[in-house]
Amino acid sequence: MAGAFLERFCGADPGAIATLGSSQITAFVLAESARGLSPRTVKEIVVWLRSFLRYLFVQGFITTPLAQAAPWLAGSRVQALPKHLDPEIGPRLVEATRADTVGGARARAILNVLIRLGLRTCEVTRLDLDDLDWRSGTLTIRGKGATADELPLPDDVGQSLSDYLSRRGSDPSCRAVFVSLGSDGGPMTTTAVRAVVRRACARAGVPDVALHRFRHGARARLLELGAGLPEIGRRRNKICGLGRRRRGPDSASDVGGRTRELLGLSLVLSPG
Repeated sequence: MAGAFLERFCGADPGAIATLGSSQITAFVLAESARGLSPRTVKEIVVWLRSFLRYLFVQGFITTPLAQAAPWLAGSRVQALPKHLDPEIGPRLVEATRADTVGGARARAILNVLIRLGLRTCEVTRLDLDDLDWRSGTLTIRGKGATADELPLPDDVGQSLSDYLSRRGSDPSCRAVFVSLGSDGGPMTTTAVRAVVRRACARAGVPDVALHRFRHGARARLLELGAGLPEIGRRRNKICGLGRRRRGPDSASDVGGRTRELLGLSLVLSPG
């Protein structure tokens, strides 16, 4: 990069670097951007260029500090949502999973909380029986630290959880919602949750789905209901935060009623 930069502005005369000006720096960045490079690549070029110009100034090759002449291009940040899951894929995964066994009922419940609520795998494995409030129709999600957030529990998600728990039976020694089917009966791991999704994809005849795309799909549903990107990204850049009522040290950061209303609408829509 340094060689190309110097050759462009100095040619065969290394001393010409002393005549370098801010207009030339700006022109160089704009020319690199016009090559069709990604915003991230352009940003990396600007970072390198600013560092190189600081070096030239410190070493005395130029007499004017030109680092700040390298502009950050407007729009270099991605403003659109990441690619999300085709809305038809979620229902296909659920429908391809029979719930007439304990394992099948567990898989269907896991798929529902991932697809409909946009939970992370670690949040799925942390779910505790005490987190389910059937009377108020809410689900408490255990986040980092001592925080706990409350989500509305849609009817279809609640029904799948109820079906699974009734088949699973009770075990006083384990309060986890999702437990392994082995002899130990301990809480499921994140690896086991991912395996559930892979098997569902195989049954439905679709390519493996990266689990973060479920969360992006939940974001897209909120956009369709009228939420703006700032609303969607306000709480930890995560869809589940939109409808949660935080119960922790930072309860004052709770989002407004408009956002909660939008999430409630998205959750009562038909699955998918």
